[in-house]
Amino acid sequence: MNVHQKGVHLTDGPDPKKPYFRKRYVFPTPPDNSPSEEIRAVGLNHIFRHHHHSPALTVCPNGDLLYSIYSSYKEYDAEVGIAGTRLRKGCDEWEQPDIFVNPVGVNDHAPNLYTDKDGTIYHFWGWQQLTDSFPFQYIYSTDNGETWSKVTLLDVPNNNSGTDAVTMKDGRHVLIYNDFSTLPGTPKGPRTPLCVAVSDDGIHWKNVMTLEDSPISQYSYPSIIQGKDGKLHAVYTWRRQRVAYKELDLSKLK
Repeated sequence: MNVHQKGVHLTDGPDPKKPYFRKRYVFPTPPDNSPSEEIRAVGLNHIFRHHHHSPALTVCPNGDLLYSIYSSYKEYDAEVGIAGTRLRKGCDEWEQPDIFVNPVGVNDHAPNLYTDKDGTIYHFWGWQQLTDSFPFQYIYSTDNGETWSKVTLLDVPNNNSGTDAVTMKDGRHVLIYNDFSTLPGTPKGPRTPLCVAVSDDGIHWKNVMTLEDSPISQYSYPSIIQGKDGKLHAVYTWRRQRVAYKELDLSKLK
């Protein structure tokens, strides 16, 4: 509440020529892996469990940092929900986290946050255990995350694993994800293939490129950005053994 709405141009920061690291705890005590008794004793919302996973982070137009993460005990039960918190510009402490997304009886999973060039903030996530619904959807905010839209369902599969997205300079949206839906009666699908999809409106997506498709193992936790030269740069976990990097040129895709 009471989110500052004035836009800022972020230029201040540490000297880029000097090493810099400052640790800020996103969630207050109890820390990760605390038992439920400690969590309740602190007074946190019941959505908080001892396992926080697959975080999403974005910079709001007003300079705040917005953070979401799913919280669970077993990852695949229907009570898994997404928590959120905010670090206001100029502050040293994150706000007390609270419920972000938590429909009743739904496994809310693998959030993804990004801010479009027009200032719109998008929050994607999966909920593959919602009967007769799509496994992937988003909400958006035009006021720095103070209020959010209704849910929009997407025509792209999701295996209940992490994704990432970016809006390119030409206005197209790019999504890196595992192009596979969950199988009936299973908590998630395999993390292969790893693909790139493009959309003009953020709702209808077209798979335009496959980065990995081997059934040997998994390709997970992807991240993607656009460089100054217009090319896309993607990193992801390769078969749980190392981090892989690929440079992508989508300039010919219209």
